[in-house]
Amino acid sequence: MYSKQLPTIEIGGFRRFEKQSSGTLGVACGVLGEKKEEWFYKEEENFPAASLIKLPLLVVALKKVENGEISLFQRISVTERDKVDGAGILKELSSPLNLSLDDLITLMIVISDNTASNLVIDIVGGIEEVNRFLIKAGFNRTKMQRKFMIFKEGLENVTTPKEIYLFLKNLFLGNYLSSDLTKKAISLLLRQQYRDKIPLFLPSGIKVANKTGELPAGVRSDVAIIFSNPPFVLAVLTKGVKDPLKADRVIAKISRDTFNYVLKV
Repeated sequence: MYSKQLPTIEIGGFRRFEKQSSGTLGVACGVLGEKKEEWFYKEEENFPAASLIKLPLLVVALKKVENGEISLFQRISVTERDKVDGAGILKELSSPLNLSLDDLITLMIVISDNTASNLVIDIVGGIEEVNRFLIKAGFNRTKMQRKFMIFKEGLENVTTPKEIYLFLKNLFLGNYLSSDLTKKAISLLLRQQYRDKIPLFLPSGIKVANKTGELPAGVRSDVAIIFSNPPFVLAVLTKGVKDPLKADRVIAKISRDTFNYVLKV
């Protein structure tokens, strides 16, 4: 792997974008065509993962489905005690609810439902199962350390721009799941409803399979497979931002400029 400087997104450009974001910015990106160019900025720095950590959780759940350990059709009771705040709809519905695992992982990705995500953690065997998978896959800096909206001092879910980029790239390449389940995972990301970052300034016909991550304490991030010609994977993470809207727009601008460059590759 090597860093490639882009005409409009080079180190100086990333620094300017970082200043605009009013926080710390990290970027990792790579083209998935024949010319496998990659470029990075603060790619090894730790960032709060927020909901980006739902990507490995999704893969762990689907891998257990593939191995016959759990079923997409098994039913799960959602009680009042299971509900947590933040993103999602389950917290707003009457209890008890009876949903399938397929329902839960759909809610976890498409609307980033935190209650559904915590239930999926339980179904796959706990936080330790996610971390075991990450270590086995070669990701030593990406860690799940708590459930969603259950805050513990000193414990945060973390990742780096490079690791979450490589994770999504490997998912796209089919390195984790069977062909059918890889397609299922990507189809869920294509139905993601949070489109105010990487997809925002891209042409309307371009398919984007993305997962956002946000925390009230200045975290605004997005990682995506952009199905341009050639396709590419882009991860843009921020932390410590003072103006969330500005950070969202910076992510969208980086995505637009990267798209325009990749079209010329």
